[in-house]
Amino acid sequence: MADVINYVSKVASDLGLFEWTKKLGQQHFNVPNEPTTLCGMPMLGNNYARVYGDGDKTPCPICEEALVLRADSQTMDV
Repeated sequence: MADVINYVSKVASDLGLFEWTKKLGQQHFNVPNEPTTLCGMPMLGNNYARVYGDGDKTPCPICEEALVLRADSQTMDV
């Protein structure tokens, strides 16, 4: 599971997205200077992205799907 999370974090970083991890380890991603994550979750409270190890994070499936769509749209010739 940690390998998948590491890959998701790398793709997000390559796309210029920030990781936002909630207190219980729910991992989300957001566009810089936007008040919500890709799934629409408000970014309230502290960001625990650096506190929790990759094995303790649970990626948000909606953020992951949005991340894949963003990555795909960058690789397509539009």
